[in-house]
Amino acid sequence: MTSIDTIIASYGGVSTTSILIFLSEYQKVNDIYNKDNIKHIRIPPMCYINAKKPLLFSNPKGGYYGGKILRKLHIKPFTATAKLKLPKRAVYIFGDPYNAVLSFFKRKKIRGCFPMGHCNCLEGDYQDIDIEWDIRDFLMNGKDLFRLQEHFINWTTAERSYPILAVKYETMWNHLSELQEFLHLPDSAMKSFPKKRERSSDWRKQPQDIQDGLERIYGKFWKMVDESPSIIRIC
Repeated sequence: MTSIDTIIASYGGVSTTSILIFLSEYQKVNDIYNKDNIKHIRIPPMCYINAKKPLLFSNPKGGYYGGKILRKLHIKPFTATAKLKLPKRAVYIFGDPYNAVLSFFKRKKIRGCFPMGHCNCLEGDYQDIDIEWDIRDFLMNGKDLFRLQEHFINWTTAERSYPILAVKYETMWNHLSELQEFLHLPDSAMKSFPKKRERSSDWRKQPQDIQDGLERIYGKFWKMVDESPSIIRIC
């Protein structure tokens, strides 16, 4: 059985890897390169047995699957964590979905299949993404194939027996003391916490057609994230 002190998870585009590398110097964490399928897992590990609230997965006929139906339809979340011991805690990083999606397609220039592969990690509708798509092609599709809103809702509502601290990426550096306390880190450790970097994927600097496409697909979720507290304690 794999023992983990702290899980660091997100839907991507929020410096998850940098924070995993930092924390791995002090605690046992999930795999930095997602070989254990935890970094972007759609549902918090080990929350299924006692879950009372419906966890969300898109229903092709409209609406959402949940409850017992979810257990029958989605096997990957179970197999990804089948050998995982109960973690002590988890940090869930969320952020501006417009910038997150832009970052997925920016990485396509380095790894041509990245958007499709990342969508698969998120257990989104990766089979509906054409490997040749750029950001405009994706936005023309008109659907959130990454299922980012569902990812956020699952992580902030699922019942499990370990605490989760949800942290908004854009304001995370204003709350390092809360993060330090939650992670039980010494003062000396925070001196090496990753520095905030200026985003190279800023939706406000994009052409108007891309901004409009992002708003059509992710506008409601963007507002949900924007209005969310910077720190959400899910005990």
